[in-house]
Amino acid sequence: MMIYRLLHRKLFLSFLLLALSTLFTPALQAAEKPNILVIHSWHDILWDRLWEKGLEDQLGDKYNLIRIDLDAMRSSPEQLKQHADEAWKLYESKNPKLVILGDDVALKVMAMRFANTVPVVYLGINNNPRKLIGQNLPTNFTGVLERPIYIRAMKNIAKILPAGTQKILVLNDSPVKGTAVVTNLGKAFAGKESIKMGKATAVLKVATTWEAWQKAVLSAKKDGYDAILFDSRYILHDKDGKYVEPEPGVIRWMAKHSPVPFFNFYEDSIGPGLSTGGWVISGINHGKAAAVIVKKILDDHIPPEKIKNVYYNEGEYIFSRTQLKKWGLTLPPAIAKEATYTEDLHDLYKFDCKNFKDSVCFEE
Repeated sequence: MMIYRLLHRKLFLSFLLLALSTLFTPALQAAEKPNILVIHSWHDILWDRLWEKGLEDQLGDKYNLIRIDLDAMRSSPEQLKQHADEAWKLYESKNPKLVILGDDVALKVMAMRFANTVPVVYLGINNNPRKLIGQNLPTNFTGVLERPIYIRAMKNIAKILPAGTQKILVLNDSPVKGTAVVTNLGKAFAGKESIKMGKATAVLKVATTWEAWQKAVLSAKKDGYDAILFDSRYILHDKDGKYVEPEPGVIRWMAKHSPVPFFNFYEDSIGPGLSTGGWVISGINHGKAAAVIVKKILDDHIPPEKIKNVYYNEGEYIFSRTQLKKWGLTLPPAIAKEATYTEDLHDLYKFDCKNFKDSVCFEE
């Protein structure tokens, strides 16, 4: 009887250890993954969600991605410096194998801190990196340069506009000089107020305040516009100085109040209750392009100085089925065949205004 009890106890302990091993192995494996620190220029906006998904899809199985936001759009220069200091402290505490810098501000603010440290991969860079951090780019840096092709995008969007479209309002929140992305849009217009967009005429309008943006949208149909095409809308504040969130603020409001259908140049505003879509730069694929570089460095052991920058300018048709239906739009067969839809790709377009208490945000 004693031998039987001992054997029974041993079997029980063996099964218990096996069960505990099965239960805790995923957690242990996660803890053992090498860290990659991902520093975002902005905060919880759709563009960041998209390229971060591209990174996670490609790297998440093997690496632990740690995110920190600089929150530059909503911060004063003093606050931005504080956020940069916090990012550096996180780097020191997490000992990552590699650092990813997302968008121009992160590169400009953090680059010199990371010179001659671990490999650094940047993405979403509109400027020439040397204009941001000086002519001597650190040898441990490489990455993805974001290069939207506005002229081609406008020609492709013209193909999906309703028959008889004659006039399109192109909205932007910044002067067309100063930052690379809006300067590129200004180059597309070649210093003119309007250009031909297929058979229609596109008219560029800069709205530097939330109230000016709202007025332009609300009066679009009365002013003779058949559609709206928008670019940057990231730095809008209302008359009280309150920041207007790009997607749950600006675009949600447009979805409810615009008298005409509206489209965009980037994937970062498309979805039910947001923008209809267009021929756009994909945020997810942008992140995947950066992940390819990360793998070359960490898995194939190729040093960053041996990897050339990637010029990402690949447009694709992405739409929201919900918004197409709302506006009564049917895509031409050739475009419908190659288009993808946010409803099938992800649900990253969903935002909860409880997370944006200090900003202008509208519930769906």
